Amino acid sequence: MGQIPVGIVDCMHLKSVDMSQNSLTGFIPIGFGEINHLEVIKLDENRLRGSIPAEIFNAQHLRTFFVQSNDLTSSIPNEITKMVNAAQIALDHNSLKGSIPLGLGNLTKLSLLHLHQNFLSGTAPSLSTDDDSQISYIVDCGNPAYLLPKQQQILCPTCTICCNSDGMCQENMSFHVMIFAGVLFAVPFVIVLLFFTLSKAKVFQRTRDPTQIYSDNSVYCFIFTKNFWAWIIHLSTAMIQFMLFWIYLQASNLQSKTTDWQFTIRCPNNTVDCENSSTRSWVGWTLFAIITVSFLGADLSQGFMQLHVAIANRDLKIFFSGFLLLSLTLMAFYASIAYNLALASTNTDLIMNAVILLFINDLDEQILHIVETLDPKWAQQQIDSVRATMESKRDVRMNYCFS
Repeated sequence: MGQIPVGIVDCMHLKSVDMSQNSLTGFIPIGFGEINHLEVIKLDENRLRGSIPAEIFNAQHLRTFFVQSNDLTSSIPNEITKMVNAAQIALDHNSLKGSIPLGLGNLTKLSLLHLHQNFLSGTAPSLSTDDDSQISYIVDCGNPAYLLPKQQQILCPTCTICCNSDGMCQENMSFHVMIFAGVLFAVPFVIVLLFFTLSKAKVFQRTRDPTQIYSDNSVYCFIFTKNFWAWIIHLSTAMIQFMLFWIYLQASNLQSKTTDWQFTIRCPNNTVDCENSSTRSWVGWTLFAIITVSFLGADLSQGFMQLHVAIANRDLKIFFSGFLLLSLTLMAFYASIAYNLALASTNTDLIMNAVILLFINDLDEQILHIVETLDPKWAQQQIDSVRATMESKRDVRMNYCFS
């Protein structure tokens, strides 16, 4: 109870001040900055008001600064970047406004920076440490973020945890998911380049049988016909699959208004430690991997083989088919992982979400069933046409091999 004693700042040999959880009122004395040996200031869980004094950061040896769970207002002073020895800074659960000083990104000794449950806005700085150790970096970068206008909502791609306006938090996977997406969608281009290089080097010749590289249980084989409407069905199916996966990817975006992220982490105002209620484990992810590979393995193999044949035989139509099939299959794989990272909080969630998304991957087979039901004769004609086309390509290959 009461206020911080004014005389405490006259104790010039103090190294640590811990007055947390005392219901203290009033303001933070500026004189703390004159105590040269001061390393720790803990004033959390009180009722201190006003702004954070800029002068306090003149204490050059300050390593820990905890003022969370108070009634502090105004902005974070830029002078906080003087804390070159800072290891822990907790300013969360206050009413601080304005932007986060970008100079905090230069504090390479930081292991903890908690700024959540405030009214901060703009772009948060990127943090890194000298030894690449893990940083506990929490900001209000989650949705819903209705406490600030959209144009002022905070962006923090390198935060470890994002909290929202409801006080709920979640691990920030957005940055890592984007990197994974970039690598994954580059795979078809890398494969094409590899196959083309091997073909030029004559490492492989026309070794694949064209009749074995497609499935006649999918409308994607219609690309090998000469029928205009068969091509339309093929491209329309691919477009529908792409849009469906895109919807799920948008729902997996932590920064999106339509996000389905399950905020399972609690970062309360009486501790710097967060609690995660998620129970998913490596067992669930292993089962998820088995199911995913089982469903997508055939399409991945066909995509590889079609690219192989296309490049070896300089066949543009097979190349287009293989590239599209491989890209859509990889997108299914990526969407399944991203959506589970966002939504799954239990092992059963992992499996259930995987099954739902993999059902979309079978849309091409279901559409073929519809076509066969509506006009079985026409559908059979297209399949026969595909079979004849691929057999002719096989005969050309065999003639080439024996010539």
